[in-house]
Amino acid sequence: MKDNAVVKEAKEKITKRRLQISEIKAETGKLEPKSITVKPQDLKIMAIGQMAMNLMESKKQDILRLKAIFRDYLAFEKEDAESIVESLVKKFDEEDQTNFVEALKETGIPEGYIMPIQEIIESFIENQRAFTKAKKLLEKKSAEHPLWDRMKDIRGFTSYQLGILMSFMKKPDRFENPGKLAMWAGIASVDGKALTKATINSTKEYYSKHKLKEFKGYCTEIQGRLLGVSVPAFLKNGGWFYEHYLTLRARLAERANNDGMTEMKGEKIYMKDKKNMSLIQWTHKNAMRRVARILLHFIWNEWMALNGLPGRLPYAIEYLGHTSLITLDEVLEFDRNVKASKKTKK
Repeated sequence: MKDNAVVKEAKEKITKRRLQISEIKAETGKLEPKSITVKPQDLKIMAIGQMAMNLMESKKQDILRLKAIFRDYLAFEKEDAESIVESLVKKFDEEDQTNFVEALKETGIPEGYIMPIQEIIESFIENQRAFTKAKKLLEKKSAEHPLWDRMKDIRGFTSYQLGILMSFMKKPDRFENPGKLAMWAGIASVDGKALTKATINSTKEYYSKHKLKEFKGYCTEIQGRLLGVSVPAFLKNGGWFYEHYLTLRARLAERANNDGMTEMKGEKIYMKDKKNMSLIQWTHKNAMRRVARILLHFIWNEWMALNGLPGRLPYAIEYLGHTSLITLDEVLEFDRNVKASKKTKK
């Protein structure tokens, strides 16, 4: 243990230093406030977007709690509990009714438990209504943002989706370039491997080996939003992104076969060293990530320009010598033509 006299002396020095700092502040007056780099219109979207995402997460937690109630307290089998709750949630989403007594009776719940479950469901519905309100507000505010004017003609994209992505990003200039943004969003590849929970350790090793900044993981929420919502919406709407997705899959399949990365197992082609991943799955996932990267690059570049900041070329062009540049204007022109063609056919 340290001598009490030494400890006492150290405390006295710290006290004196604090008094000196206080005196300097008093003499200087109020220090200059930190500069604000977020525009008011961006701030609104971030705040409402975070509210919507929190309420969405609350919905997921409510569903899990309901399943646990049926499983753990009402003695339903796991599969039956999930089926019942999924059926009730469908009613929440489609009918927005508040009386679920008859639906609950059909599940076989003992009479005395119906009203308590009904009250729990009513609380759930209140959260649902709050989310619906926040979602509509985010759609409205995002549609008023100048960034939406640039993105609105992309088929399958909505102002709500843009608002959610913006609220996650917070501001474009916190990412040095689109590549850093793609890493943060979990849609980049490191050493030929896609960023997933399973590859985090190998990614950290790669960073350490090449003396790069410490890898601190990625945002699983935005990765899920991009690959589970945004890109699938593109694929359903048949615009430029869908056509590019098909082109990417064909190129990836050709390269994999030519480079000896595949093997036949029965009647299907599989990727070597990919734990039984078929060529179809591999090309689909890779093409999805590449489409997501293009979308994020567009958002980053356009948002930077709106803030009077310089954009950047894609990593493949800036560092790898590729020459094929995809522009937002090219995508918008394609999708506007698709829209016009569909109107003519009607």
